[in-house]
Amino acid sequence: MKLNQTLIAIRPRSVLERLDLSFLLCGSYPVGILCSLMAGVIPCLLFNWWFLTWLDDEISTPLVVLLYFEIPFSTVFLSLYLGQMTFFRTFSISEAFKTLLKQLPLLIIYQIILRGICGITFLLLFVVAFGMYHMNEIILLERSSLKSSWMRRRVLHDDRMGDIIVSRLVEFVVLLLSFYWLTILFFMVTGLWNDQTRVEDLFAFDNRLILETDFLFCWQTSFAFFISVGFLRIYRFVTYLDSRIRNEGWDVELKLRTIAQSYQ
Repeated sequence: MKLNQTLIAIRPRSVLERLDLSFLLCGSYPVGILCSLMAGVIPCLLFNWWFLTWLDDEISTPLVVLLYFEIPFSTVFLSLYLGQMTFFRTFSISEAFKTLLKQLPLLIIYQIILRGICGITFLLLFVVAFGMYHMNEIILLERSSLKSSWMRRRVLHDDRMGDIIVSRLVEFVVLLLSFYWLTILFFMVTGLWNDQTRVEDLFAFDNRLILETDFLFCWQTSFAFFISVGFLRIYRFVTYLDSRIRNEGWDVELKLRTIAQSYQ
């Protein structure tokens, strides 16, 4: 681990600085980020296609339920990629799979069982939204156990609830804007592929389509949604680093460990 050569500077950042850093990471490592994101997204899309094609009735509700559980799993490889690149400046696929297989039981417990219980009761959804905000990072990057994962969640979240609420609001706005414009972009690409060369045809998009079931299930909206979720995972990773810095003095710890390593 190269503590003095991290991918990004380890220091406290404001909400806007974290958002700006997320964009910079996307621009600096587009191939790695996109490939690691697609490694988790494509299995989810294939499963959705296989599962929903068996349903003859309305698929909107089952699709929303699937997405509710798939969001944390679709970005596991992206989280592992960001963690390795931040401190090692390289990405090991074998190491990522080893970590995922080792921590998969915890992901199932927290992101399926506990997440499902909170979703069924509905009133406990705030636990998922605010109380489990950094759960993926805790499980995958810290490789914590069942009990320590919940304790780490308390350490990172209890004194940062105001910042988490603001971050959630920022994520909601970014998700809406990115999903909408990426969907339009993908439909424009489809229009070009179908030889719709007139400008008015390329920009012709009926907003009422968003409420239709077939529209929610098409590839344009699926990729637009998961790419937006991927960007939010990058933002959440940066926020996770910021939480550790502010709550645990992580930047000071890394500097001291760097000095200690230099004397070894």
